[in-house]
Amino acid sequence: MTSALCQDRYHVEAPPTNERPIRVSSVARVEETHPCFGTLRTLDEQRPLPVTTVGQSVRDRGLGVFWGHVLVAQGSAEAMLDLGVSVWDLAAPAAIVAEAGGRMTDLAGRLSSSGSFALTSNGLLHDTLLSALGGRTG
Repeated sequence: MTSALCQDRYHVEAPPTNERPIRVSSVARVEETHPCFGTLRTLDEQRPLPVTTVGQSVRDRGLGVFWGHVLVAQGSAEAMLDLGVSVWDLAAPAAIVAEAGGRMTDLAGRLSSSGSFALTSNGLLHDTLLSALGGRTG
């Protein structure tokens, strides 16, 4: 289920933080990002991850599926790359990310939860990150 499908069926609002809706960050340069990932080891075994994307960033974190996507939604991180995901891993975070102004796609840039890779971003960096990842699909 994509965030667009969720929004067509249900009215979804980003959860409030201190009585304000959460929003993605306004960072637009890879060099200023805080990317998250499930695990670089698994990503590297499946498909080589461009070291330059992570190497150019301020820092990175290895996190579980839901939490990394929500960090992007609340503006604490700019991207989350995850491997081995299923529709039940992405349905809720997809709606939250979309309402907060971000994007979640597979690595071909499609709104999809059926692939094994998911990329979430603040939206401003999404195309740059997809390009750096070589448009790989899961």
